[in-house]
Amino acid sequence: MKKYFLIAILMLLPLGMMADGNYVTIVLTEAGTLQDRLIDSGYDSVDGLTVKGKFNSLDLKYLHEATGRLANLVVVGRC
Repeated sequence: MKKYFLIAILMLLPLGMMADGNYVTIVLTEAGTLQDRLIDSGYDSVDGLTVKGKFNSLDLKYLHEATGRLANLVVVGRC
C-alpha cells in the first residue's frame, strides 16, 4: 500500500510544480522551429512545456541548452 502511495505522489509532483508557473503547450507544424514558436508565445520564462507535432534535433538542442525563456524549465512533455 505504501508503495502505491509513493508512486501516486511521484506522478502528481510535476502537476503541482506546473500549477504555480508558466505552463505552455506548443504545437509544431515544422520540425526545428521550437525556439521561434516560444519567442512568439509572449512568455518571459517557461516552467513547464508540452510539445506537440514535429520535433527534431534542433529542438532537442534548444531544450538541452536551457537558456533564455527555458532557463527555469522544470517539466517537459511530448504528445
